[in-house]
Amino acid sequence: MELSTDTKIFDYDSLLTVSIQKSKTVTDIDIISTCHINNRIYMNFENTGTYNIIDYQGVGEVDICNYTKLALLHLSEKENIIISNPTEALNSVYWNSVFYILQEAGYKNILWIDGGLTKGELFRHIDILNITHIFSGFFFRNLFRPDIFGEMPTSGDIANKNKLFVCISRLARQERFYFTSKILKDIDLYEKGILSCAWGDNTIDVFEDKNLNLLLEQDIINKFPISLNHEETEESVTGFYEEFTSAIFHIVQESSVGYDPRTHRKTYSKLPIDWRIVNSDRLFFTEKSAKPFCCNQIPLFVAAPGYVEMLRKLGFDVFDDIIDHTYDKEDNVFNRCDLVFKELKRISEMHTTEEWLKFLESNYISERFVKNRERLMEINEEQENKSATWIRENF
Repeated sequence: MELSTDTKIFDYDSLLTVSIQKSKTVTDIDIISTCHINNRIYMNFENTGTYNIIDYQGVGEVDICNYTKLALLHLSEKENIIISNPTEALNSVYWNSVFYILQEAGYKNILWIDGGLTKGELFRHIDILNITHIFSGFFFRNLFRPDIFGEMPTSGDIANKNKLFVCISRLARQERFYFTSKILKDIDLYEKGILSCAWGDNTIDVFEDKNLNLLLEQDIINKFPISLNHEETEESVTGFYEEFTSAIFHIVQESSVGYDPRTHRKTYSKLPIDWRIVNSDRLFFTEKSAKPFCCNQIPLFVAAPGYVEMLRKLGFDVFDDIIDHTYDKEDNVFNRCDLVFKELKRISEMHTTEEWLKFLESNYISERFVKNRERLMEINEEQENKSATWIRENF
C-alpha cells in the first residue's frame, strides 16, 4: 500500500502513539517519517537509487520497534538504509532492537545518524550488518536561529558580564535537584549567580512525589521550582535572555546523567530506579552545551563522565588552564555533582566577579570565545558534509 504524505496508518489508540507517513525527500528518496520531520538534513543527500530512509524524529522508545516494522512494510526492498533521529541520542539498547529488525528484513548496510557523540554498545549477535554511525550537527547550529531564539551576543563580547555564574535547568531530574540544592545551601555563592531548576512543563507531579524527600531536606524542597519568571517560550528556555548571557561561568546541566541504567541504577541512585532518570548510555551534545560557546562563557559540565574529554577531541577550548575538569572522570553522578560544586566554590573564592572580568580582559579570553563559536559552526558543516560524502561513496 502506497501512503500519501498525510495518510495515517494508526491513530493514537492503535499500536503507535504517532502518525506514520511515506513521502520523498527533495532529491526523490523514499522516506518514512512522522509529521515532526525536519527535511533540511536530507537536502544534500544524493539519490543513488540504492537506499531508503526511516526518520525517527518524534518517535519515542515505546514505539520504536513497531514503527520500524511498519515502516519496512511500505518501503521497496533494497540492501541499504538510512535511519536518522538528529535531535535525540536514545539508549543503544533501543537502536540495537532496530538494527536486529533491519537485519532480519535483509538489509546489509546501515547509515545511522543521530545526536549521540558515541555509539554505546552494539549487540554481538548483529554480525551481518555493516553499521556506520555519524552524529548529527543539529545542536551545533540550532541556536543560530534569531527568528526562534533571539539575537546571539556578539562573538567575544564580555562587556555585559556582571554575574559570576549561571546554572539553569528546566525539567526536573534527580542530579539537577541535587546540584541546585547545594548552591541554595550556600548563601554567599547563591547571591553571585543566576539559578533556575524544575520549572515549566511536566514538573508539577514531581513535588507531589514523596521520593523527593529521599533526596532533599524539606526546607530545600520548598524552594523549588526555581524560575526566572519569564514565559516558557523557545527563546526563554534555550535562547539568549540577558540573564543567560550576563554570567562569566556557565554550569551546563546536560541531558545525560552519565551511567548505563541497565547496570548502574541500583549502585548510584539515591532514589527508586525509575524516578526521574535519563535512559541513555551515550554522550549527547544539546543546545545546553552550545549555549556557553555562543554566549562567551567558560563552561563546567554536570554531564556524563568523559563528556569534557569528548569536547576537547572535537576541538573546543574547555579552558583547562582556568577550570579543573577532573570531575569528568567520576562515574558516580552524585560524586560528580559534588566535584563540580567544589570547583565552582573554588572559582567564587579565587576572585570577585569584577576581578574575573578584568582577568578575561587582560588575558585575551575573548579571542578564545570567538574560536569556540567558530568551531561550533565548523562542526555542523563537517557533519553535514560527512553524511553526504559517505552516502556518495558507499551507497
